[in-house]
Amino acid sequence: PGKTATWQCDFGATLSPSLFAEFATHEVEKISQYLEYILWHLDAPDPIRMKQVDILMEIPQIKAIQMPGVDAGYEWLPILKRVQGKKKSLFTYAANVEEVKILIEELAPVGLFINYYGPVKTIEEANSLIKLVEKLSCKHKGGD
Repeated sequence: PGKTATWQCDFGATLSPSLFAEFATHEVEKISQYLEYILWHLDAPDPIRMKQVDILMEIPQIKAIQMPGVDAGYEWLPILKRVQGKKKSLFTYAANVEEVKILIEELAPVGLFINYYGPVKTIEEANSLIKLVEKLSCKHKGGD
């Protein structure tokens, strides 16, 4: 509903958590003078190992975090859940239908965007995937 952009700091993966916090926070404060909604693109795995995702989740101006999904390894699911637990929207990826199922079953569908880059050969396959996503989203535990 307002000005938005995807922001990132790939160089940040080379910084310590304290330096990243200092520079990322400053950068976000500056850009939030213009943008109302910031989606932060996080390249994994280095920024996750460096605890940068923890720092980003605490910055109120960041409304969403874009990071790998199941295709990067099931070990990311706890982090994806923590992002959602901080009331941040989540932009993630899936390479096949099984990954889509896991993401929808494990994550709250509200504020979740899954970029599916797997194979879809026919309109029927695409419609089938859409119906699966609708079904799984409606069945999500907790009614989220």
